Amino acid sequence: MSGKTTEQLVSFVIVTYNCSDLAGECVNSVLQFGTGNVIVVDNASTDNTREVLKPFEDRLTLILNDHNLGYTIACNQGIKAAAAEYIFLLNPDAYLKDDSWKKLLEQLERDPSVDAMAPNLYYPNGVIQNYIRRFPSINALLVEFFVPASWWKKFSAYRYYTCEDLDLSKSQPLEQPAGAALLFRANYLMDERFFIYGSDLELCKRIWNNDKKILLEPTSAVFHHQSKGGTGSGNPTVRSWLQLDALYGYGLYFKEHRGTLYYLWYKIVFSVALGGIALLYLLSGKSDWRSKAKRFTGFMGNKNFRHFKS
Repeated sequence: MSGKTTEQLVSFVIVTYNCSDLAGECVNSVLQFGTGNVIVVDNASTDNTREVLKPFEDRLTLILNDHNLGYTIACNQGIKAAAAEYIFLLNPDAYLKDDSWKKLLEQLERDPSVDAMAPNLYYPNGVIQNYIRRFPSINALLVEFFVPASWWKKFSAYRYYTCEDLDLSKSQPLEQPAGAALLFRANYLMDERFFIYGSDLELCKRIWNNDKKILLEPTSAVFHHQSKGGTGSGNPTVRSWLQLDALYGYGLYFKEHRGTLYYLWYKIVFSVALGGIALLYLLSGKSDWRSKAKRFTGFMGNKNFRHFKS
């Protein structure tokens, strides 16, 4: 490790939005086991997230947005406010239980060919999570969006996409580790064309396009609640808009990194699928056919969560 201390090397960046039940656990764990400055960006939470963060405000940098700017812009606010060589991007529904994250830093300091490091993620009960992905394909996304979850693993495209073949006990290169916990060099910013979903995917692709590597360090552990970082919602309208945001993000990624023809094929295939579902709901008399129709028209109109109005 260089002559600098870890306090000078690393900034933790956490973006919060309506996650009051977990934000305190996340921030407290970083203050206990992390080092360096901690930057929390709150995206105008409407629950009591800010009250939960208040007791920590003298120990971190707290940026309070007056409206929801989206995950990606908020991440960049934190990165720009950092004064360190490395950024540890941590979701508010994740937390540290020890200082094993420092092994990520040691690898980055040791190997200039590596620009990002990922730990293994675990559920709070200690069972390992596999949120690692390869770069997406249309076939894999068709399975994820339109096939019942109990059938997903029957499809080779989906198994390949979700890295079912990886041995997570081994250090190895990763195309797209989970954005819930990622340590990377501070010379990267997120692409602000993405609102919530897709910016971590695009960042990983850009790192590999720069002839740099992303590695898994299996002896480094971060614990992660599933989908409780502010994007989990029981509201069907919100869920539909979150799906639109993800679909928009994949489209932007395909256009940028797979080319115009692949992007157009994605738009055609998913337009047919989304429109077909809306039509089936209408013909079968299901009451939520309108929400399916709005999802279809939103996809056709390139809408993402930036267009959502509660």
